[in-house]
Amino acid sequence: MLRHALLMVICSTAVKYSESFKCYTCNYQQSATPLFGFVCVTYPANFTLSNNMVECSTSCATQLQVDRALCVIRSFNRNCSPDKTNGCFPDTYWNICKTSCQGEFCNKDDLSNFDKSKCYGTTAGTDSVTQLSKLGTILTLITYFSL
Repeated sequence: MLRHALLMVICSTAVKYSESFKCYTCNYQQSATPLFGFVCVTYPANFTLSNNMVECSTSCATQLQVDRALCVIRSFNRNCSPDKTNGCFPDTYWNICKTSCQGEFCNKDDLSNFDKSKCYGTTAGTDSVTQLSKLGTILTLITYFSL
């Protein structure tokens, strides 16, 4: 009887251990320095601003927030989460895209090439440098003609 109970404890420990895996964990917020921490979006193994991995027993997850008007990433995070949502959910200003997976570092993919087809207007598919350049040209023309 004691051997049977001991065997069950060992088996349940092995099952719990096998359900655990590591996820990347990091955050990116667009700021005055747009590329500060952007490695979290592109290559999380190289993220050095904080501990970049965590032990997990639920799901590895990512969440991407894209400004629909400018078609740029405003925020992004990778973590361990019980939320198993997958997909993109647009609202008036943002596209919120979520992924979840299970397995060792399964949330490692570069998500900088997000689906730009859900952005507004003619800026869809252009990078933020091009968009800022166009904005600068427009502001220069407005200033010139208002003088």
